[in-house]
Amino acid sequence: IQGHSAFCEHSVDVEPVLTLDAVNLCTEDVSFDGSVLVKGDVDPGYRIDATGNITVCEMVKRAQLTAGQSVVVQGGVIGTEAEDADEDPAALHAVLTAADSIEARFLSMCSAAAGNRLTVADSAVQSEVEAGEELVVGVNGGKGTIVGDHCEGRQSLTVTFAGSSA
Repeated sequence: IQGHSAFCEHSVDVEPVLTLDAVNLCTEDVSFDGSVLVKGDVDPGYRIDATGNITVCEMVKRAQLTAGQSVVVQGGVIGTEAEDADEDPAALHAVLTAADSIEARFLSMCSAAAGNRLTVADSAVQSEVEAGEELVVGVNGGKGTIVGDHCEGRQSLTVTFAGSSA
């Protein structure tokens, strides 16, 4: 059976995995019962919904990802700033939601909510970040910087630097 192994309490299940080169005009929005692996970028305006994990090997650009388990973005996550006062800033943010955990190299102009742990290797800038248990910013030699907006770890928050030096 093709897929990826998931270790349960007394067994090993094989979950289906959808593998894509990128999420863009060629794929459009993705909704999948299982896990999704994106080898490239997720382009602006697109959406991925998966009952399992979502893994993106490159960047997420002003897109929405919703996972029944975890989201891992090996690159960064970036939204865009409003160029016009009439634009809704919330519509321009990237949005990540995961029932379990979220991991990313950096978050910029992003809304991210994880049911348990949220880990950002480098920085969270102008983002709304919420972890049901633990929020960690600064791992694997990253800066560990939070600047702007709202960050919350309900049980713990680990960060090297919060705020700006202005």
